[in-house]
Amino acid sequence: MLLIIVNATAPASGRYYCGNVSDDEKFSMLHTVPLEIGFPPLKLKSWRCWSKQLELLYCHWSKLENPVWTDYFFYIQTDGTKMTECRQADPAKEECEAKKGQTPPYRPGETEANITVKAQNVLGHRVFTYPFDHYRNSKIQALENAALRAVDAETLDVTWDLPADLHFYNVSIVHNIRWVPRSWPEELHYVSETNYTIPGASIQKSWNYTLTDLIPHTVYHVEIKAVVLEAEFLDLWSNTSEAYKGTLPKAPDRSPEVPIGSFHVNRIGGSLRDIYLYWIPLKDWEHYSDNFSYLVEGLEMPTKKKVQPEFVWNTSAVFRNLSAESSYQFYIVSSNEMGMSPQRSIIGVDKEKNRIPSPTIRKETLTDDGRYLLEWKAPAEGTTTNFTVFWCPSPPPWPTCDSNINWLLVSKYNTTFELESTVSFKFAVSANGEFGHSGMGWERTEHEPESGLNLLASALMIAVFIVAAEDTISRDEGYPRNPGKF
Repeated sequence: MLLIIVNATAPASGRYYCGNVSDDEKFSMLHTVPLEIGFPPLKLKSWRCWSKQLELLYCHWSKLENPVWTDYFFYIQTDGTKMTECRQADPAKEECEAKKGQTPPYRPGETEANITVKAQNVLGHRVFTYPFDHYRNSKIQALENAALRAVDAETLDVTWDLPADLHFYNVSIVHNIRWVPRSWPEELHYVSETNYTIPGASIQKSWNYTLTDLIPHTVYHVEIKAVVLEAEFLDLWSNTSEAYKGTLPKAPDRSPEVPIGSFHVNRIGGSLRDIYLYWIPLKDWEHYSDNFSYLVEGLEMPTKKKVQPEFVWNTSAVFRNLSAESSYQFYIVSSNEMGMSPQRSIIGVDKEKNRIPSPTIRKETLTDDGRYLLEWKAPAEGTTTNFTVFWCPSPPPWPTCDSNINWLLVSKYNTTFELESTVSFKFAVSANGEFGHSGMGWERTEHEPESGLNLLASALMIAVFIVAAEDTISRDEGYPRNPGKF
């Protein structure tokens, strides 16, 4: 018996009645015939397999459109020539798993393997073979026991374990390590990163990587993830493991920066004077330990007698009632509970008869468009090699400058300065000579005709701000006399 359907389409599938028609056109049914209209098994539209830490193989696929239901069965080559089935937990889902505990077990032995796909439907069956790079398609879930250990003030050791039995397989693993300081989020905004590769078949489960050149006394956040070398897909990177740890404390690396001429002399009668010292404080992250402070001490040069400040603040100090007939050297060091900085900052102040006279301010104007115009009167000609312009937030007035202090060197041929800013500032100028400095002068010139500041002839100075750490000690809370010796 032959059934022929012309121009058949998938909706024509179904059960057909077959029989005979007699001469008198009577129908007698012989049988019913099921009819499926479609294609023999087709190749898969797409498929992908990957191994979870070489312990479990997972595959999923999608089919080309075929009116005839087709079943696909995946088999993975394992232990050389043996094949084991990737089993479907739910036949309705296009996914399967092969596990170590099944029979025969899933046991990846080599990187190059074959995936065999058997397809069958009512119109036939086919076998497709696909090459599969086993190791390049392995995914590490997450590294185990990731931790940090403080080695010293500038070194942390990252430690972790490879999961499962990966250290026995001949697959190299790339580790991506990122670290960022968390103690100073407002001052430090950088992320460091490196890749570290361990060889395959190392037989070593525990590993470490040393982070160097770190900031002392600082908590670091470290992230580490891993992927097999030359992984075929980017999503094979493992989940990220995290750890936090602080470096150990140490003594400060440096003393504060002292700009040229960063002092002010206040005469008291004819024989005495008060001397104010100013410096650029260290950043908070440079303190390197708790109990940070600045130790300041003076030395009267002729007598080698030590003198102590009356007050020390975060950016300045004041010495009272010093002799106008003596020259002085002042020393500043950074100190914390671990020790002092190895070098001292030095400010020298000459005796009054030898000190260069301080410049006086002729004009200090803030324009409507946010520009400061500064002009000063220089000392006598021939005594100056350059000027230092200082500016500090205002109010309060000089001599107080306990917050941000900024400075810039200016040519001796220029007695004007322009600064663009919306912040309220006060200014001071030091005249610097070959053998000494006047110190900071902020007094106004009295009874002098209009100077006629020529902005076209003056150089526009684009100042680089040196932002000092915010002082947390008010002027009434200065350190007592004799705050410390070094």
